[in-house]
Amino acid sequence: MKAILLTGERITELSLKLAMLSSQRAIGLTALQFQKIEGALRWHRDACRPVNVLRRLVSSAFSGRLRQAIALICEQKTMLRMAADETGDDGTVLEALFSLSSAVADYELQSAVDEPKMRLALAVCSLQGKRDRFARLVRNGEVETAPTGLRLRGLTARRIAAYGAVTLFTVWPGAIFWRMEVDGALSRGQLVGYLIGTVLISIWLTRSLFTELRADKRLMLELNSDLRPQQISDKRRGK
Repeated sequence: MKAILLTGERITELSLKLAMLSSQRAIGLTALQFQKIEGALRWHRDACRPVNVLRRLVSSAFSGRLRQAIALICEQKTMLRMAADETGDDGTVLEALFSLSSAVADYELQSAVDEPKMRLALAVCSLQGKRDRFARLVRNGEVETAPTGLRLRGLTARRIAAYGAVTLFTVWPGAIFWRMEVDGALSRGQLVGYLIGTVLISIWLTRSLFTELRADKRLMLELNSDLRPQQISDKRRGK
């Protein structure tokens, strides 16, 4: 299949044209639309690079969404070809870009696609790793909307599970070492040393659970900050 030659210069030029087309040439709106459109074009281009296409196909196959992923990739590549064609119609590219925005949200969010806050959060999440993690949390039902924004569901259960894993990895070998000490196979000092080592190893084995929990909480804070409307300072209002 022929490669899609959508250069950075073409993206910048096309983004300005599409921004002016979609904002009715209002200066403030044009600048905002330019940022959104340019970011979207670059994201779709990067998402359709061979290595990323392969990664997406493998991931979708494991999640049972291979057919939807193939359809979305084909739609993205069609839009990119139209965008790369300098003789094409800008309005058609803009319509395809808007259509893709809904298609991506449908694919990533699935049953939660009708939640406005989640759609906005997906749109403002530009880093691919964070975007994938947020979408996975939403699909798993671990994100809910609240008056203050988005929040994780089941945080207490996840903390209990993490500490439970530490306890399991500590108690089971600890019981064996204690029995060995009772039978005289270990001294009291050796028992203490083994128990301390067991605790440290248990924490090391389960550290990813706590790291993931902290990362998810930080992700929600960042997304809520991005979703919060920028307030105009009192000084500027008074001018």
